[in-house]
Amino acid sequence: MFTEKRPRCTRCGARTGLARVSPVQSIELRIYECPSCGQTDCYEVSPVPDRDWILLTGERLARIIAALKNKDGAP
Repeated sequence: MFTEKRPRCTRCGARTGLARVSPVQSIELRIYECPSCGQTDCYEVSPVPDRDWILLTGERLARIIAALKNKDGAP
């Protein structure tokens, strides 16, 4: 979906800021927060540089958050 370093907010369209990076299995979970509206968006980022980022929602996001909790106690 995205390959840019600072994606736009899915709610208001403003540039977001990186809030957290967490390694999960073979991917990175990158969490971006919008300074304008407070929206938080989570992206799955592959270690392969040319691959698109995937905006995570629903069940896929819930599984990744659960994997983080099992690994270190909190996402």
